[in-house]
Amino acid sequence: MSNYQSVARVYANVNQSMSRDYWDYDTLQVQWGYVWPSFFSCLLLASRSPVLMPLPPSPFHFCRLSVQDNYEIIRKVGRGKYSEVFEGINVVNGEKCVIKVLKPVKKKKIKREIKILQNLAGGPNIVGLLDVVRDPQSKTPSLISEFVNNTDFKILYPKFTDYDIRYYMFELLK
Repeated sequence: MSNYQSVARVYANVNQSMSRDYWDYDTLQVQWGYVWPSFFSCLLLASRSPVLMPLPPSPFHFCRLSVQDNYEIIRKVGRGKYSEVFEGINVVNGEKCVIKVLKPVKKKKIKREIKILQNLAGGPNIVGLLDVVRDPQSKTPSLISEFVNNTDFKILYPKFTDYDIRYYMFELLK
């Protein structure tokens, strides 16, 4: 057995260089029904909302704009071990979104995913987390993400040539 230890080339020590609130998802207080848009997005959405609400005093404050009823499921697009994923629509602004309905799991797993998505927000090839909502009766959480129009991997994969496979492997390993 080898004593070789694999170390990531990029961000290997990121948690050591960041403050505790960057990596400590155990203490994350999930703000259910809060969105993380910019101040100007808050103003725009608030102007379209039928509900009266105070505007945030600065760009660094959250604005309470959304609840689960603001989203409707259009169709199922996939599933995984911990969730089912749907194409959806934000009925407040008419924009498409993705609704990831989480299956019953430990709160720690949910907090971890939310924290990672918050930390990676704005990075290349990272889908933005728009909202975190939960059903008022069942308390089932859902993550609302931006919609990315793409071809399903299951359809695309069988069409890959040898060159395509080598290209994508190279891109992944960069």
